[in-house]
Amino acid sequence: CPNGSSAMTPCKPGTYSPVAMLPACLACPAGKYCEYQTVVPTDCPLGRYCPQGSGLEHGRACPTGSFNSRTGAANITDCQLCLPGRFCPSAGMNASGNGSCLPGYYCTSGA
Repeated sequence: CPNGSSAMTPCKPGTYSPVAMLPACLACPAGKYCEYQTVVPTDCPLGRYCPQGSGLEHGRACPTGSFNSRTGAANITDCQLCLPGRFCPSAGMNASGNGSCLPGYYCTSGA
């Protein structure tokens, strides 16, 4: 609690307090997200990346044409381009492509 506090103040989303008697909440570390009153930050989910200070939105979705198949990603550079011959039609994909390109079509890397 801050000096002179008359009550406890909860940590806001994007911050956490891992131990008792801290004078302020800490910024949620990169690769994690922190909701209200977080004690232990949570790994960033598949298909997303979490910069430092990520909160209720659970980080940011990897952009269309890319994916992230691991938890704990911290930066957009952790999102990989969709593989050639496959496509990633929406943001936040967690696998190397939603499907194979059909006959009569082609899919470049990042499609």
